Amino acid sequence: MTRLTIITGPDRGRTITPADDGAPIVLGRKSSDIVLSDPTVSRRHAELRFDGGRWTVRDLDSSNGTFVNEQKVAEPLELRHNDQIRCGATVLLFESTQSPGQARKRSDSDASAPTDQGGETMVGSTSGSLVSKTSARRHRQAVQAGLAALNRSHGIKNLLQALAGSREVVDQAFKTGDMDRARRGWRVLNSNLDRINRLIGDLLKLSRDSRPNLTDCDLNALLRQIVQTVRQRAAKKNILLGLQLDADIDTVALDEDRIAEAVLNVILNAIDAVDPDKGNIAVATQADPPNNQVIIKVSDNGPGIEDTQVIFEPFHTTTLKKGTGLGLPIAKKIIAEHSGKIHVESTPGHGATFTIQLPTRPNPKAHTVSFRPERSGAEESA
Repeated sequence: MTRLTIITGPDRGRTITPADDGAPIVLGRKSSDIVLSDPTVSRRHAELRFDGGRWTVRDLDSSNGTFVNEQKVAEPLELRHNDQIRCGATVLLFESTQSPGQARKRSDSDASAPTDQGGETMVGSTSGSLVSKTSARRHRQAVQAGLAALNRSHGIKNLLQALAGSREVVDQAFKTGDMDRARRGWRVLNSNLDRINRLIGDLLKLSRDSRPNLTDCDLNALLRQIVQTVRQRAAKKNILLGLQLDADIDTVALDEDRIAEAVLNVILNAIDAVDPDKGNIAVATQADPPNNQVIIKVSDNGPGIEDTQVIFEPFHTTTLKKGTGLGLPIAKKIIAEHSGKIHVESTPGHGATFTIQLPTRPNPKAHTVSFRPERSGAEESA
């Protein structure tokens, strides 16, 4: 069985099951077998074909090109299980039980590819030139941030329209000498400018490579500070905010400011999720000496999460009023830079529990994976 799932773009979440009868399948905006509503996709953008027991994709001279795993398709390319096909701003995940599911073999030219001065392997870029793995990774991050911004372009446009409207109010107030109206308009203008600044700052955090500045940190003391910071915000919604700390936790090597930002983002997400007057949030730490790690849990009794993977995608939010939609992706990135892992467990209608796992002595080059640690800890009064 073969399946295409659209994971970014206007049609995100849509699933397509292409027929393997050998007939070509055209992807594009119009006059296509698979119609994509993405305006950056050409009318006839790319073609899929099943022939000889394998699926291939080829570009149909599209305006913006077709890419597989961020490598530009110059000629028909065989697809493998879990390949990502990008057409414009739309990315389709290719899954097939008929595909071997192995990594694509390198060509002879790849095997003898040169390395840069630092000894990094050089890989092909989308323009056909050779770049280092670090450069390729940064390119992918920039592309992901750009695609995410495009997906949320309507919300950003609303922010800009609000700015323009506030400016008109202030301009008109100055013309008529109505200083009260000018002050009200100026407050709205400043508020929207602050939101745009936060959005740009968060985009930079998400797309920029950085290595944590590790120092010995009292994790429990840090959690007390974070919870104290958000307590007033929780009180405005009449939300119960509890904290339980494991006294067995010793100092941990962390970038204190960045971990504080990551945990704060997770707690703020919980505060936004729960209902006023009914919300209950529990923050806890747990020592795990056998695995040389510590665990932080943030649990809430909110509406729960249907898709626990998509929430870590940039701009996954229904509105920009409560933030930029980048809090959880930034938290995930910070935790990964500490060699840590973040996982969420949730049943719709029954709340959610975010679990952060941090090694006591991290390797900053590690990557994020899923996990399911157990829960414990002695309770501290809220």
